[in-house]
Amino acid sequence: MNALGRLKTSMGDPSGAFAEHRKALSVQEKLLGPNHPEVANTHQFIADAYIAASEKAQAVEHQKKALSIRTVSLSKNHPDVKSSYLLVGALLDDTGDLKGAK
Repeated sequence: MNALGRLKTSMGDPSGAFAEHRKALSVQEKLLGPNHPEVANTHQFIADAYIAASEKAQAVEHQKKALSIRTVSLSKNHPDVKSSYLLVGALLDDTGDLKGAK
């Protein structure tokens, strides 16, 4: 489902991507729990679809969820945690929230 969602995002169909990613998120949360790294990945994919749809506020929300999950489930030095911090910061910078981006 996530692979199909990412494909739809890359093809300019964020609405279709949201549907696929939300299905994946529902299954993952039931099977893996809400704080699993795969759930964080799905939130990141949803954020990517929101970016493609030029809806950065919603993208920030999902990137922050991914970051939150990763900080709980992975070590603070894990590359995915560091990457999440950078992605959240870049989005906040793009929305004009320079203080938050810092």
